[in-house]
Amino acid sequence: NALRNETRKRIFKYVSQNPGVHLRGIMKDLGLTPNEAYYHLGVLEKFRLIECQRLNSSVIYYPRGMGKRARKLGVARLALRSPLAKEVVKYVLQHQGAEAADIAAELGVDKRLVDYHVKKLVGAGLLIRDSDGGGKLYVRNLSVLKDIGLLS
Repeated sequence: NALRNETRKRIFKYVSQNPGVHLRGIMKDLGLTPNEAYYHLGVLEKFRLIECQRLNSSVIYYPRGMGKRARKLGVARLALRSPLAKEVVKYVLQHQGAEAADIAAELGVDKRLVDYHVKKLVGAGLLIRDSDGGGKLYVRNLSVLKDIGLLS
């Protein structure tokens, strides 16, 4: 049985509680080396307990059979890896309709940096722009933000 090994059991539990998690998150949070993580994730995949999917240059992991939902969570986690991206989302949550210039001024960063993160957050489906294509931003997916722990 694949779960007889304590490390694999920990990894499986972690992936089950954090569907869509990427390799770096697994290694960091469980204190594993890349070789340990790859080996044990491979065994869990072989026994069909977890699945993985490549997203751009990252790989996300989730319990078998969780497909679309895990992909959404994985994309959201990747878009929110940066502390600034999280701050942008938190600001928009409190100021629906905010524009990038307002966010940049409030957070004390360059507008181009905010634009970069907004583009990633819109691409991940976490933020949307107003329907006329203007610069006003709104939070789109509260359930995903809750599931990844950005909202209580």
